Amino acid sequence: CFHRMTRISCMVKTNPKSVRGDQMAGGHAVILQPYWFFAPAFILVALVSFLPLGFAILQSFFKSDYLELGRFAGFTNYYDYLLGRNGLNSIWNSVVFVSLTAAVAMPVGFGLALILNKPLPFRGVIRTILILPWLVSNLIAGLLWAWLLNPKYGVGVFLLRQINLDLPNMITNEYAALGLSLIH
Repeated sequence: CFHRMTRISCMVKTNPKSVRGDQMAGGHAVILQPYWFFAPAFILVALVSFLPLGFAILQSFFKSDYLELGRFAGFTNYYDYLLGRNGLNSIWNSVVFVSLTAAVAMPVGFGLALILNKPLPFRGVIRTILILPWLVSNLIAGLLWAWLLNPKYGVGVFLLRQINLDLPNMITNEYAALGLSLIH
C-alpha cells in the first residue's frame, strides 16, 4: 500500500510499472487529501478566532474607541495598564486562576476520564451529564450562577443557610468570585 492512513482500500498489483504509475499519478492527491478535509475547519477557526485576536493585538497599540482605531500609542497602553490601579492585580488573578485550574481541574478531569473509560452502568448518561456544562454558553452559565448565589433570593444561598453556613456575597467578594470561576 502506498499511503495506508489515507487509503480506504489497497489493491495488490502484479505489474511493477502499474504500481509505480499508481504511486506517481495519485500519490500527490492521496497525500494532500487530509489537508483538503482539514481546510474548511481551519478557515472557520481562523475567521472566528485568529482574525479577532490579530485585530485586538493591533488595536492594543492605538488609542481607540471600541472598534475605531485612534492615534498610534505604541506601548503606552501597556505601560498605563501595568502601572495602573488594577493592572498587576489582574495579572496576579490570572496567574492564580491558571495555576489552580491546572492543579485542580486537570487531575479531576483525568481521573473522571479514567473512571468513565471502564465499563460502568449508566456510563453514557454520566458522560452526557459531565459534558453538559461545556455545551452551555458562558453568558448563560454566568447568569445561572448569579441567580443561584444571589444573597437575597438565590437558591444556593438559601440551601447553605439551612445548614447554618453563611458565606460572603459570592458574586462581589473577589476571592469567592475567583473560586466560583474555577468551578465553572
